[in-house]
Amino acid sequence: FYAYVAFTAPHDPRMLPQEFRDYYHENLPPLPDNFLPLHPFNPGDAMLTIRDEQLAAWPRTEEVIRDQIAEYYGLISHLDGQIGRVLDALRASDHADNTIVVYAADHGLAIGSHGLLGKQNVYEHSQKCPLIFAGPGIPHGESEAYTYLLDIFPTVTALASAPTAADLDGADLSAIWSGEATGVRDSVFLA
Repeated sequence: FYAYVAFTAPHDPRMLPQEFRDYYHENLPPLPDNFLPLHPFNPGDAMLTIRDEQLAAWPRTEEVIRDQIAEYYGLISHLDGQIGRVLDALRASDHADNTIVVYAADHGLAIGSHGLLGKQNVYEHSQKCPLIFAGPGIPHGESEAYTYLLDIFPTVTALASAPTAADLDGADLSAIWSGEATGVRDSVFLA
């Protein structure tokens, strides 16, 4: 079987149950180490006025950034519980031992890093995407290999022994966790 579950969190609109919002407002996470009230140089008006950058006034205050972080962490914690429900259902089925689970998400938000809020920038915190494969034959661990979301399709088809097109830009990532390769590319180009 193939199941695709499309969660909206942690993304706009930031709609989360009140208890998750309250938890992090009562237990405020720390500011990022690179918190700044203003971006250190003018990268051009477009980056400083686009989408998420309009959610708070300049200069950014610690109070506003802590509020944004609390909301974001609340979204992530709620999402974690929903993923747990899916995994619990899988474990209760007859398919847990032969199912590959893939988790991928959107780019991260700056939320105070470098004085920014959104992901419309080229800092590492806003360019990385979580990408997790788990299941039989996939060891626990992590890699620093350059991967991207376009690698999901060729990886899943290879794991399922299904045919795939030869001219894809994505790559099968299973060679990384099997130890056959340390990576599939030397760089990732992001706008």
